[in-house]
Amino acid sequence: MMTKQKGNPRSVAKVKPTADRNELRRIFYEGVDHGEWNLRAALRQFRIMLGMTQTEFAKYTEVPRRVVMAIEQGKGNPTVRTLEKLLKGSGLRISVQRNPR
Repeated sequence: MMTKQKGNPRSVAKVKPTADRNELRRIFYEGVDHGEWNLRAALRQFRIMLGMTQTEFAKYTEVPRRVVMAIEQGKGNPTVRTLEKLLKGSGLRISVQRNPR
């Protein structure tokens, strides 16, 4: 099971050791569907869902570890191509949508 820290814009879901991969996957995609994740939180949560360290995730996505680390710290400014690489295997894609008025 996961809990979210409230009241902190930098809050990210914290994984309890008993959480299994299916539960992490459900929570991640539920958060995506509801627009709950900012980039840094989504990337970190996706990496955790895969059970990878930053180094392992960097190798898996072919993105330098320093870029992964910077995004997770809220300091990164990734290109669309980098975001596409980071979404490898997620079933997600980058899109731009018009805000309803």
